[in-house]
Amino acid sequence: MRVGKKLEELSRRLNQLKVEIAVADEQLVHFSEVLDRAETDMVVGGDPLSRRAHQEAKADFDRHKRQRDALIQEVSNIRRKQDALLDEMPR
Repeated sequence: MRVGKKLEELSRRLNQLKVEIAVADEQLVHFSEVLDRAETDMVVGGDPLSRRAHQEAKADFDRHKRQRDALIQEVSNIRRKQDALLDEMPR
């Protein structure tokens, strides 16, 4: 495959990732708010149900954070690939 074609494909994927990261950011805001409410309920209520709700909210937040982190890592990997391809191009 030509270097130019590979660069085009990587560029398209980067654009997709930007959209996915924006969505992930919005989701993280939501899950952060849910976690904050659950934490407040746990502190105020202190009952097993509120502790369980907090654990679930924390797990949801952590899962979405890991997904966002994976997207960021993919962006980094693609940029490294782009740099390597650009280095291969004749000057």
